[in-house]
Formats: sequence, structure tokens, C-alpha cells
Amino acid sequence: MPDKLEPILKLDGIVKAFGGVRAIDGLSLSLREGETISLLGPSGCGKTTTLRVIAGFAAPDAGRVVLRGETVNKRRPYERNIGVLFQDYALFPHLTVFDNVAFGPRHRGLDAATVYQRVERYLGLVHMGEHAQRFPGNLSGGQQQRVALARALATEPEILLLDEPLSALDAKLRKSVRAELKAIIAETGVTTIIVTHDQEEALSLSDRVLVMNRGRIDQDAPPHELYRRPANQFVAEFVGRSNWLRGRVEMADGARTFAAVGGPRFAAPAHLPDGREIMCFVRPEDIRLAAPGETVPDGWIAWNGTVSDVTFLGQDIELTARVEEVDIATLVRTRETPKTGAEVLLLVPPDSLGFVEVD
Repeated sequence: MPDKLEPILKLDGIVKAFGGVRAIDGLSLSLREGETISLLGPSGCGKTTTLRVIAGFAAPDAGRVVLRGETVNKRRPYERNIGVLFQDYALFPHLTVFDNVAFGPRHRGLDAATVYQRVERYLGLVHMGEHAQRFPGNLSGGQQQRVALARALATEPEILLLDEPLSALDAKLRKSVRAELKAIIAETGVTTIIVTHDQEEALSLSDRVLVMNRGRIDQDAPPHELYRRPANQFVAEFVGRSNWLRGRVEMADGARTFAAVGGPRFAAPAHLPDGREIMCFVRPEDIRLAAPGETVPDGWIAWNGTVSDVTFLGQDIELTARVEEVDIATLVRTRETPKTGAEVLLLVPPDSLGFVEVD
């Protein structure tokens, strides 16, 4: 039996350039059997090129692709036992749903009974069994996505690659299909790599998220760690929303103080270096609006501000307050929202503050 502690996939120093520009720049990663990871990043960061190198659709200029301990750089895509769900689904329009899903198993020479069993199983898994004799052109976008997923799974690949799997769906459908996708990955236990620019998609589906930037991995971490302890300013800005304060640690009245440019001052954590310029960030959902007459909790930071904007978001209300010369956003849930121009007190728990070097 394969050792699940050993990586099923390793990329070792992968380089891939186009016209002298490196789309992948010395990238290394590993993936354990049964694990789901996301390659998350903006357009042009190299995530889709990385997927293509893993699948065998693009050859690296340098570095190794290693599957179960064997270098597979020269293996063709069909020799790697990797399933791919393409961004545009790439269903065959002239084939029925059944025949689309059966295509891979038939191509691999499986007998008719096994092909039928595979198609029945995976169409049932994605709740498309009753549509087996329909053609792709008669299906909705969500239904086509399910068929494409069933087709990718029908070969029972060792690794499943999903290229922006939900990007073609509208927001409401995307959320429901995302939940279904998570359940299917869990039920099959297939090792999965998801390529996406959608942070919510990456955080909700993955055991680990690898944030890519300019062909490299800036951070590789579990979702909660990535969100709460980003490695640098790029990761903190790309994953979630933050209020940013640029400043440095100074001595004030005998105490080490973080002094924000144009903003508030507060006690500096012990680990921050003196004198060096630092970026402080705090998530809007971590800031609380003080109730009238409320006492500041021990150890918390309090900022006096003036409401400059109120935006209704449905479940939440985003309130922006001017704190000295800096705008600070917070999310509140109250029927008695302060009006523009009102004076407010913002309460910040000290453990919600993050600090990174200036990029």
C-alpha cells in the first residue's frame, strides 16, 4: 500500500518561461495523498501554468515533476493518471452526457461493464444520472460543470486538477456547487489541486492554500493560519480585507509605541523592531463599535473617530470612521447604526493586530 506520509506529488525547482518572462520561477511544492490544496493568486501569477506543467500539457524549462517518487517530465498527459476539470469544461458537444463521462474509461480500454459502472457511479455522485442521454448544449452551466467533474473522476485518477472550477457560475449557484464539490472530494478521497483567484473558494475547500505571486509561492499554510498570520503584505492584502496603518516603533513617555503615519498610537508588541517601518493591519470584522458609556476592556485598544461613510451590505453594515487622518472600516450588526458625522469609539482586541514588513 502507498505510504500516505510520503508526497504523492512533488515539484522541485520548476521554471517555465514565455518570451523570456518566467511564468514559474523556481517553484517547489509537495502534496500528500488525500490532501486538497489550492493555488491562489491574481491573474498572471503562474498558477494555471503550474497546473499545466503538473498535468503534462506544458514541459518545464527546468526542475522536476515527481509522481510517487518517479520523475515524469517526459510522460504524456494520459500516462500520468491525472484528471483535469477545465475552466470551460471542454465537454464534447456531439456526445451525450453518458458518452462524455465514458470517454476516458473507454480510451483506457476498460470493458463495457466496467465503463457502465463507472459512468453510473460518478453521474450519480454529481446528481446527473437522469440526464445521461442529454447533450451538453441542453444543460445549464451548473449541470455542465457537474458532468465535467464526473468525467474527470471517471478515470479514477490519482490526482484531480481543477482549473477555476466555479468561475463560470453566478454567485448564488457558485456557493451551492462549492458545497457539493467539497462533499464529493471528501467522499471520493481524491487528492486534489484547485487553481483559483477566489479567496473564499480557496479557504473553504482546501487543507492548505498556496498563495502565488510572480511565479513563486509567497506562503503555504492552512486556511486559518493564512488568514490570521499572513507572511507578508501581499498575502495580507490578497486574502481578505484589512485596514492598514503604516508606521514605526518609537519611545513615548518611556514606553514602546507604534506610531501610525497620520493615525493613532498604541502600545507596540514586544516582537516589533525599533525604528524600522512596519505595516500594521486589522480586519474590519475584528473591530467592535463601543456601546454608549461602555468601558474599554482591559488591554484593548480604543480609537476615537468620526463616521465618514455607512454602507448597507445586507447581513452586515460597513461603517467607516475617520481616525485622525486614517479611514478605518468595521462591520457592525445593529439596527441603531450611527449616522455620518457621528462620533464613535472603536474597540480593537490586541491579538487581532497583525504586523508585516513593508513590501
